[in-house]
Amino acid sequence: MTDERENRIPDLSYGLEIWDDTSFLASFVPTLGGAVSNHLSRISNERKFARVQDYLQILNSEISTLAKTISVDYVKTEEFEVLLEKSLQQIDLELSETKRATFAKFLAGATKIADETYEEKLRFLKIIEDLQTDHIKVIGAILESPDPNPGSTGSIMQTLRKRLPKFTKGRMRDLLEQLDDLRLTKMGGAQAMMTGHGAENLEGHMTDLGRRFVAFLKD
Repeated sequence: MTDERENRIPDLSYGLEIWDDTSFLASFVPTLGGAVSNHLSRISNERKFARVQDYLQILNSEISTLAKTISVDYVKTEEFEVLLEKSLQQIDLELSETKRATFAKFLAGATKIADETYEEKLRFLKIIEDLQTDHIKVIGAILESPDPNPGSTGSIMQTLRKRLPKFTKGRMRDLLEQLDDLRLTKMGGAQAMMTGHGAENLEGHMTDLGRRFVAFLKD
């Protein structure tokens, strides 16, 4: 069963639609449909094709909810074409359903009228590429609402292990260090004792980049 925390960047529990020539994606953004068709025509491996098809079903469902905010002019640009191609290349090899869904959320976000620069979008795409599914679970746990009635003292490590009890202390420490290396969090001193409320409020340990990344996938 998929851990619900995997979906906190963002909630990906929406329904899937059949991908075909009459889909919302192909009809609303014909240039996008054409680029996707060209990519699919180059795939000879059946498993890769199935992974891309699953990704497109999620993307189709996601984009159908964003109709009023999609920049049709932007999806016709070379910038968007590069983002599409790069994301599809990653999907070809991506075995994690959670990460495929996150790539879909990224590309849907890239179709919107937004303030992010092309370079920022490329950076977000690289971050998704570098993330493991367990990183996504940890970010979900960080964004979880704090316990309104915590103990008198606690630590970041204790809070995260309470929210993700299957992770050993060593594994959690490694994941936090890696998220810090990606500049998404600042989790130094995760084992230091503090007030219970301070240990529960973890969202403040996201960096500016981490908050922008999560917001881009959510909005």
